[in-house]
Amino acid sequence: MNPLIQSIKKVVGLILIAIPALFLFGVPVRATRPSPVVSSLFVAIEGDITEAGTTNMVHLSGEVHVVTHVTFSDTGVPSVGIWANLVHVTGTSSVTGITYLGVGAQNVSWVGLSPGPPGIPEQDFSFALISVDVAPGPPQTPPSPILPVFLRNFTFGAEDTNQGQLQSVETGFSQ
Repeated sequence: MNPLIQSIKKVVGLILIAIPALFLFGVPVRATRPSPVVSSLFVAIEGDITEAGTTNMVHLSGEVHVVTHVTFSDTGVPSVGIWANLVHVTGTSSVTGITYLGVGAQNVSWVGLSPGPPGIPEQDFSFALISVDVAPGPPQTPPSPILPVFLRNFTFGAEDTNQGQLQSVETGFSQ
């Protein structure tokens, strides 16, 4: 038999033996990062704020749409992008009758220090407070049109099936 054909048969034979052995004994596989986890929650917000330029209280209510984008490093350390948008946040002063809207969107980034579910501290956002009353002239903007909102007590899933999934968050108006 031709020596070249004998060599080819030996190589093919070794390959046919090696491939099943790889499956039997296992091959180290490089770990891949988990896919990013995107969560979307609508969270109720309600509370009293001081009407701009007065000592009157305005009761505001509506929702905050919170979106999180969680990624994990090769070592399991989380990085989180947080987006917050006010939705239908309204209130009317019982004293002046002026109706206000809380409007706006903001985002922040947070990076963990150790592996595991994100442990995000309280986050403070500044949205706009505008008057919706129609009056002659330019739109009425309150003297202090800042509407401070906090997000805290972020709860993320910790199990393999929901790791990084935002489960709940508390919202409120800062004073």
